[in-house]
Amino acid sequence: CAARDRFGELHELRWLMEPPFGNPEKSKEHGGAEMGLLRETDLYIYLVDAPKCKWPGESIVQELRSVARQVHLVPYKGGPEREEQTAYFKYLSDNYDDLPDFTIFVHPDAPEHQGGHFVALR
Repeated sequence: CAARDRFGELHELRWLMEPPFGNPEKSKEHGGAEMGLLRETDLYIYLVDAPKCKWPGESIVQELRSVARQVHLVPYKGGPEREEQTAYFKYLSDNYDDLPDFTIFVHPDAPEHQGGHFVALR
């Protein structure tokens, strides 16, 4: 879902269009930064049924489809006050028999948690 960070800034997953994730064809727009980290990635966005969450707009979904191999929007009913853990467990149970070699779980306001450069993912 779109989330507000501790500073009140609304995050609508636009950080996934910026380096290092975004479309490599837009690298010049970002000072030649390395981009394209999601080209071979299936992106799952879990949309919890909670008042503070909203579905991403169609323009965001289209942009995400230009940077990831596949985009999956998965609605689900989250546990009270623990939406992210519920999403993690839902993904694991839904894909248990065919899990990929690795999976990365992030919050919708990931730059708040990981830092803006995502050094650990490079």
